[in-house]
Amino acid sequence: MPHRGGMPQASRRGSICFAAGAALLLCAFAAGPASAQAKPSPEPAPAAPDDSPVLPWLPTAAQPSAAANSRGIVFPLEKSSDLQMHWGLRRDYLRDRDERRAEDEVANVSQLKDDLAIENLFSISSALVRESQDALAAGLPPLAKSRCKLAVELAPNLPEAHACLARALLSEDATAVKPAFAEAVAGLKSAWADPRLSRATLANALGVVFFGLLAAGLAFVLLLFARYAQLYVHDVHHLFPSGARLWQTRMLAAVLVAAPLLLQMGPVPLLFTILFACALYATGTEVAIACAVLVLFASSPYAAEGLAHLAAFGGPAADVYLLEHGEGAPVELSRLQRRVQQPLPEMAVAFALARKAKREGDLPAAEALYRKALENSAGSSRAGLAAVP
Repeated sequence: MPHRGGMPQASRRGSICFAAGAALLLCAFAAGPASAQAKPSPEPAPAAPDDSPVLPWLPTAAQPSAAANSRGIVFPLEKSSDLQMHWGLRRDYLRDRDERRAEDEVANVSQLKDDLAIENLFSISSALVRESQDALAAGLPPLAKSRCKLAVELAPNLPEAHACLARALLSEDATAVKPAFAEAVAGLKSAWADPRLSRATLANALGVVFFGLLAAGLAFVLLLFARYAQLYVHDVHHLFPSGARLWQTRMLAAVLVAAPLLLQMGPVPLLFTILFACALYATGTEVAIACAVLVLFASSPYAAEGLAHLAAFGGPAADVYLLEHGEGAPVELSRLQRRVQQPLPEMAVAFALARKAKREGDLPAAEALYRKALENSAGSSRAGLAAVP
């Protein structure tokens, strides 16, 4: 029932609901532009910048990917060829008496050695050894000691570096016998571990022993003949009729012994005829030693060939060793690269070049060289199995 003098109750409620809805709609329209301005429409997020260093020696397609960097791989910024550049700058700074910058370049060389996982810097360490010798000649033992310590740090497998440090320690302090002796022992161990030195030393030692045995065998043969020569000449004289003169039989006995020389058969058959002439008079021990001497002289060509093979550690083997355990000079590297371009390269050459490429961050080249080494190894194995009956 409508109220007097006022609006009906239903109309009043409808008006209130309409006013509330209109207010909410106005609030929504008012908040819409601000919300749209605060939250723009989503767009594709830009790719994260690649913090990996750009390697100038790699082609564009071979640059390391972001996935590689996500695994924590850190690529070196420089190559082993930059070592000589830093060392040349150090030499220039020392010439200008700029010690601080020279030490910075030494730190750069040491850091680059660690980054590239190079075991020894043979050329740089050898230069430091020469600098220490100049310092000792100038009467500066502390400077020589510092140079030798740096040489040992950069090339722990260089025997000259350890010998240099031992000499510098004794020059600075004559009582430093124990550390000098330790460095000398370390130098001997490194020399024995280096096949370039150990094989040559072993070949020289075996050569001296073998030459000594040959000389001892020759002396034994001469002494044995001097002991029984008179008996040999006497028996040869009695082989002929009584009318034969002594000088004639003696000449014939000498001709029989020297027949290998007269027939140009060589010295070893001469030793055989000498020992054969004394065989009737020698004791059992002397006969055994004589046979050993003959075997020794007969095997001398083969022994000399074996010693030559033992001492001959050079060519590709030496280049691979210096590349694996040193910095690898450009000359050695170019020789190995020429060998790996052959149709059937050696597995060791390809493997050493692959390891160097991997250390320097050239991963595509390292992968290709590793594949070549594996293919060559498989081919060699198949060839070896095919040769087995």
